[in-house]
Amino acid sequence: EQVLQCGRLSGRDVDKFAKLGLTAIDGRRVTVPWVEQCLAHMECGLVQIHEAGDHSLFLGEVIGAWADEEAFNERWLLPNEELTPLQHLGGRTFALLGGQFEVKEREEA
Repeated sequence: EQVLQCGRLSGRDVDKFAKLGLTAIDGRRVTVPWVEQCLAHMECGLVQIHEAGDHSLFLGEVIGAWADEEAFNERWLLPNEELTPLQHLGGRTFALLGGQFEVKEREEA
């Protein structure tokens, strides 16, 4: 519900952090705050804005990315359910990464 409301509430009208019980911390390269409760953060620089009907599409370039070392080290580690990335699939639909496995190399015949 918090993730859904973050996307729906306008920061112009409401303090999203206070309303949703989230903690703001300073970003590293941009002035936009991070959500302390998130496993990972990506900071972007604005490249272009496209008007798309009643919405604006913002195109950005990633200028930095960081993740909790308990959850990510060159790949998602998935040590437990609390440190599992949440994926927004659209609308009110979400998914959690679950189960991991490795595919072994096949020997050439």
